[in-house]
Amino acid sequence: MFALPAVPLYLAAAWILFRTYRREGAGAPRLRRRTAVALAALALVFQAAGLLHAMDTPAGINLDLGNALDLTGAAVVFVVLVGTLFEPVAPTGMLVFPLASLTVLAPFVHETPFAVHTGHALLDAHIVLAVLAYAILALAAVEAILLWIQESRLKRAHESARLVGLPPLLLTERMLFQLIAAGFVLLTFVLVSGLVYLHELLALHLFPKAVMSLLAWLLFGGLLYGRRRYGWRGRVAAGWTLGAFTLLVLAYLGTKLLWELAAAYPVHPMLG
Repeated sequence: MFALPAVPLYLAAAWILFRTYRREGAGAPRLRRRTAVALAALALVFQAAGLLHAMDTPAGINLDLGNALDLTGAAVVFVVLVGTLFEPVAPTGMLVFPLASLTVLAPFVHETPFAVHTGHALLDAHIVLAVLAYAILALAAVEAILLWIQESRLKRAHESARLVGLPPLLLTERMLFQLIAAGFVLLTFVLVSGLVYLHELLALHLFPKAVMSLLAWLLFGGLLYGRRRYGWRGRVAAGWTLGAFTLLVLAYLGTKLLWELAAAYPVHPMLG
């Protein structure tokens, strides 16, 4: 219940951004952007409070599918809010904030207690890095969608329907590759630290997760190489980004579902 006020706050922030970037000659767009960012920051506070209440259990940290989605959504919003201090990433909020409002509701829709009590610093770091990597790469996927939209509208010359005030196409592209590079580095650490628990992954039949995560890592790495070697950009970059992120989503959500279905105890034997 603590997190519910975050839903209208996120939706209001997204609506303000949409109106700001949609209107021709909008007055004081900077004030509107700051208002939207402030509302999103307040929403994140409510979401974090709800997460802490939902995840803190006597058996350990409840990381069921609903809470995992909520945590990832909060992490993505956090990355966006921090990013607004350095780059004009506020337009991504038009997509990120409505999705975050859905993740706030996820624990209410999917509530299957799945407590995690690791007792291992490396595994704790692995989980934190994984969530952060997914958040950054999710934001990269949003940037890829914006890049695709901007390039499509430029090619079709639909100036009357364009979103006003969006960052220039080259800047969107630059931010996309900055996010991919940061996410790629974090994902590398996640995969390397996960090798320590390879035996447990095999025992729990979670090898497909490792394979899909590795394929996503290869795609992101291939995109960075293609950008440097062949100058890939535009729709090619957006397509590779969305394809790689789709693999990550399948690995992440599929694993959570399998893990919860296979778990016979409140605390999983691997993590007990």
